[in-house]
Amino acid sequence: MKEPALPLAIIPPLLLLVAACGGSPTGEPSPASSPPTGEAILVREYAPERHSETTLLPTPTQTPRGEDLPLVLPPLPERVTPTPAPRTPTPPAGPTGDKRKTVPSKPIQSSAQRILYVGDSLAVGSQQSLTRELGTRQMRFETRVGMTTAEGVEAVRDAPPSDVVIVDLGTNDFSPETFARGVENMMSVASGKTVVWMNVARTGAENINRVLQRASRQHSNLVVLDWKSASKQNPEWLANDHIHYTSAGYSARGSFIAAAID
Repeated sequence: MKEPALPLAIIPPLLLLVAACGGSPTGEPSPASSPPTGEAILVREYAPERHSETTLLPTPTQTPRGEDLPLVLPPLPERVTPTPAPRTPTPPAGPTGDKRKTVPSKPIQSSAQRILYVGDSLAVGSQQSLTRELGTRQMRFETRVGMTTAEGVEAVRDAPPSDVVIVDLGTNDFSPETFARGVENMMSVASGKTVVWMNVARTGAENINRVLQRASRQHSNLVVLDWKSASKQNPEWLANDHIHYTSAGYSARGSFIAAAID
């Protein structure tokens, strides 16, 4: 009995199924899909997120050399705080100005025995300390409250002979021109003697002190003591009027003058 023929509508799908299974429509195996005899098949793993051959990880017995040793760090050095060097105290600044003429490096005339001290109220306050400092020297005082330089010239003119004249005047002089004439008259009266003149510390006496500095350059026997700088470094010596001094200030003035004499 003759088998019935397949309908033409299902033949193409059958052909596709045979090709996908590696065959041919005639039943013979497809040469392109059959691997050559004797060759191994390399199977690769494929995943959408990676595409690589599998890498073998080392076994525990294959640990790279050194990875099983503990990590040892050297100890940190101790922090040492340096000890600051001791500070050497800075000596207080001395009086300023022409040191040869205002701050004698040694006593002016240590052999002087007859000393005349002429001055105003500042001299009155300082003479006790000066007497104590100079000891056995023959001291004569021509001092008066409110004395001007012109009046001091007359006092020196009338005084007995002396080796050193200490002048503590200028505080009651306000005209530089008048004061300059008084200084020249004093140097004339005291010719041949050493004259030690205290400059003026009161406010507004800058021109008076300039006159003294000029005179010291013209007269080799005139030495100006820079009391203004010394008192400025010690404001506690001043009295409330900023002209006169406390007992400590007057004591310091006497010592300041005596240091220049002996």
